[in-house]
Amino acid sequence: MADSDPQPIFLAYAAEPFDYRVAPAVDGGRLPRPNSKRLILRDGTEQTDEDCRRTMLYQLHTGDKAIDYTQGGAGVGDAFERDVEAVWADVRDELVSPESARDDYGVVIEEGTLALDRAATEKLRARRKAG
Repeated sequence: MADSDPQPIFLAYAAEPFDYRVAPAVDGGRLPRPNSKRLILRDGTEQTDEDCRRTMLYQLHTGDKAIDYTQGGAGVGDAFERDVEAVWADVRDELVSPESARDDYGVVIEEGTLALDRAATEKLRARRKAG
């Protein structure tokens, strides 16, 4: 969230690589989501990824939010086979969200407490293996 009083913050997307090509995933890995940009201005107006590509230069003021997703590299191996404790550590270290832990790695972590739910994790991973 921008905190820019009294002067605005200038945000330029002109040099952003929107359509970055990533190397292929290997050994059951998946490709990352593409780069995306989104602005939510303090008046509630939302600028989509396409709006950001067109406009490219913004003045942000206190209360404006810039949300950028920058893709990483392709995965190596099946994410659902990743060590549960390693995923949990990544959530605690704020490298992975609880939603991504569940959806991408099959690890169920309580949102508020960050407690690992081993039973739900085993059930989710077993359901995915079953097809």
